Amino acid sequence: MNKKKAIFVIGLPGSGKSTLSSRLTDENTDIISSGILISKLSNPNQKYYIDNYVNLGIDIPDNIYCNWIISFINQSNKRKFIIEGFPSNYKQVIIAKKMFESSNVSLEKVLYLNISKENAMIRLLNRRVCQICNISFSNSILKCTNCGRKTTIRQDDNFKIATNRLINYSKSLNEVKKYYYDKNLLIEINANESSEKKNKKLIKQIKRL
Repeated sequence: MNKKKAIFVIGLPGSGKSTLSSRLTDENTDIISSGILISKLSNPNQKYYIDNYVNLGIDIPDNIYCNWIISFINQSNKRKFIIEGFPSNYKQVIIAKKMFESSNVSLEKVLYLNISKENAMIRLLNRRVCQICNISFSNSILKCTNCGRKTTIRQDDNFKIATNRLINYSKSLNEVKKYYYDKNLLIEINANESSEKKNKKLIKQIKRL
């Protein structure tokens, strides 16, 4: 049986992970994010994780989150998966390695969106999101350009929570980056400035993986 394939998209909050992921999808690909996984939980559990983790900017416990990911992959009929914001720390790196090996999933590449904390903060405080498509927009975009539904401001996109998230992610992200760089799996993308021509070329290359 052919292995299922996964691509990780990592970077600070506000670096553009969901936007890049949406551009990498095709009919054979599923996107996995915390928002998508939580939306599939039963109503009581969904509310619990939103109220106690998402809205407070707190990471879901590693073992729980990793189990959600592998369950999603095992139950999907797709062959390729774009996984946003994962792994976010070294413990998740180790768990991911073990669970992928046991489930016949191949990690193809890790896309690292490199953005300064200053630019990330500006984006977090000036963005709206589509809860259906999981795509971020600037504050001026009130309707999702993909599905037409109303965009909203995330409760965790406020200065206090955003600051804590950026500090915590910066610390843990360095270990993750080094691990995948040493494994020759890391592709670094400059997320501080838009380079449409370069990004289109890169997206075509990644889609062929």
